[in-house]
This record gives sequence, structure tokens and C-alpha cells, in this order.
Amino acid sequence: EEAQSCQAACDAVCMPFAAVPSQECVQTCLALDSPCLKFAVCRPVEQPSFPYECDDGARPLPSGCCAELSARQCPSHCVQQDLYQLRGNRSVHYECDCQSCRLPESLLSPADLAQLKAELEQWSHF
Repeated sequence: EEAQSCQAACDAVCMPFAAVPSQECVQTCLALDSPCLKFAVCRPVEQPSFPYECDDGARPLPSGCCAELSARQCPSHCVQQDLYQLRGNRSVHYECDCQSCRLPESLLSPADLAQLKAELEQWSHF
């Protein structure tokens, strides 16, 4: 019961993409004298899935980044592109947060591509 309570508490106060853990997260879950540190475990790794494809049509790496772009970038067709640098003891790892991604032109049907180009043309006059 205490372990489940700690898991819920740590899930609530420790944000997975935070550059620096919050003070509450450290006090509750990460500090050597925190009440929940004894329950800290690495969760099983699930292969993440992403609602976008890379510019070359390939699936993103588990980091969310595209391999053909030095594994440090989102696809060009994503409006929001955030890169996070995660430092380990001896390495640096990058993760991408790619949002508002549309289908790349190579995956659009000719009719959808024509419609998209017409809409872009219409907006370019403003």
C-alpha cells in the first residue's frame, strides 16, 4: 500500500520531461532521505509510438527524433519542434517532442495534395 501511494505521489510531482526536477519531486521521491526513494524502480521500457512519420517516411526513433536528421530533429512538417538534451554520467541523449504534425507530401494522395496547395495559396495572399 505504501509503495502504491508513493508511485501515485511521484507520478503527480515528477514530470518526465522536466529539465530539473521540482523541489517537491526531490523531497518526496529522489533525495536519499525521501520517503519514496526505497520504492524507486525503472519501469519496463515500452516502445513508444508517435503520430507522425519522418521526412523520409520512416518511423521516428524511440526518442521521437528522426534518424535522417542527425537524430536531433523533428520532421519538417511538424509545427512545434522541441529538442531536449538529457545528460547522463558519461553520455548525452536527445529527445524530440514534435507536435501538430501534418502528413508529409509524399504520403498525401494527389487530390489531398492539390487541396493543400490551393489552401496554402489562398492563405499566402493575406
